Amino acid sequence: MRRAGVAAILMLWSFCLPACGGSANSDTLSEADRDATIEAMSALELMAVAFDGDYSAEEIREPLFLAMQCFGLTDTERNRERAGDVLVTVSNEHEVAEMEILEEMLAICATGTNFSFPDAASWAAVALVAEPD
Repeated sequence: MRRAGVAAILMLWSFCLPACGGSANSDTLSEADRDATIEAMSALELMAVAFDGDYSAEEIREPLFLAMQCFGLTDTERNRERAGDVLVTVSNEHEVAEMEILEEMLAICATGTNFSFPDAASWAAVALVAEPD
């Protein structure tokens, strides 16, 4: 397993503190606090946590917006959430970083190929895996 999802990361973090020598009182997030923390995060903030590499929400914003625009997704919070889910899923399936997939999606877009966002992400990942080292 390459990486756990955001919720799993936060859950493990909140339960590991007491087991790893941290304080079991105020240092540990309750399930409700953890859920509230996740709910309060924007899709871009969640992607910054979940994506491979050390990318900020601002670094993800532009390539994501361009890819969404190219592949027919309007820029809404819900569509950013969906796009992030697609990128993480495809990344896990093909073991290619999400930002690499986004970059390749933009290259695909430049060719004028008409794909949906999920199809473009899959094609991009396959193309990246097929590239010789």
